[in-house]
Amino acid sequence: MTFGCERNCLWFDSDVFDRSITGPDPASRPYLKELAERRTEELQEESDAFDDFISRVSEVLHEHLGAEMGTQNDVARQLGMSRRTLQRRLEEHGYSYTELRDEVREQQARELLAEPDRTIRSIAHELGYNQVSSFHRAFKRWTGRTPLEARERMIRNGGDPDSE
Repeated sequence: MTFGCERNCLWFDSDVFDRSITGPDPASRPYLKELAERRTEELQEESDAFDDFISRVSEVLHEHLGAEMGTQNDVARQLGMSRRTLQRRLEEHGYSYTELRDEVREQQARELLAEPDRTIRSIAHELGYNQVSSFHRAFKRWTGRTPLEARERMIRNGGDPDSE
């Protein structure tokens, strides 16, 4: 509500701020408890919705990593939304399409590198990289080591590429 003033102000007597709070109001306890429970449920629903949405997008990305149908438009269409809606929803959850796609690629790369019969070239292709060198650069950006170094560590450490 505006009253045509340049600014709105609230005025309090200074003695209001000098008064001490004597204790909780027992009458407000049930109301505050209900309010806290309701907010907890809302936060849980938001968290579940976050997990569900990110999981759905991750699943679609995982299904189409190496396929021709891996573009942002294709993923959005598969989820029944526009590309812009997908972008907006991902941003609401703190992701960009590229970040989530890279997370899915990194996870899949680690799983595939654990299979000793797979070549680095076949893994790169399966993850949607046209050039093995592009996969190398991406993997090194994700992990700080090359795919071959990670595979060698997995062999030495019983499947864990991150332990020393």
